[in-house]
Amino acid sequence: GELGRGGRHDSRVRVIKPMMGIAVVGPLLLYDAEKKKIDELTKDYKSEIESELAGFVHTVLAELAGSRDILRMMREYIPTAGPALGKELAITVADMESGTYETALTRLGTRVNSSVMNNVVRGLLDAVRGNEAVTYFKMLAYDLKQLEVKNMKLKAQKCVPKINACAMVLLGSIVMLFLGVLVVYIFLNSGTLY
Repeated sequence: GELGRGGRHDSRVRVIKPMMGIAVVGPLLLYDAEKKKIDELTKDYKSEIESELAGFVHTVLAELAGSRDILRMMREYIPTAGPALGKELAITVADMESGTYETALTRLGTRVNSSVMNNVVRGLLDAVRGNEAVTYFKMLAYDLKQLEVKNMKLKAQKCVPKINACAMVLLGSIVMLFLGVLVVYIFLNSGTLY
């Protein structure tokens, strides 16, 4: 009887230990996977906004020549902005209408959490405070143009292996076609050759 009970106890321990391991490790793996997914979505959201900031800065720069009304500039830019930047600008406009401009702009920089957006916010704050912001925005527009060119080069470099692979497939197809035509020609004219 003792021996039977000991055997049952051992089999329960063998089943419980892996289940406890799964119970401990499973949630940690799930948390890690979800965190990576959230980080990727945040990165994509930030990249989408950053890719539009050059256009926004050019618009602000053009508007600053005649007016310092940042609220109007932002409100008018929302319809032309992409979904991510449009959403952030709409939140900021609502904040500006209900509170101080400086607080609303600072919140925009914090929400997006991007060094590029923080540079844009810094220029907008200068304009709100009455400082000369045109020169700053000219320099920022130049920097964003350089960043845009750099990003385009990186995208192009990522496409090079795909283009090379396609070129090799195309070259192989042309060679096969040429050989096929040559074989058919030789086969059809084999009687006249001998």
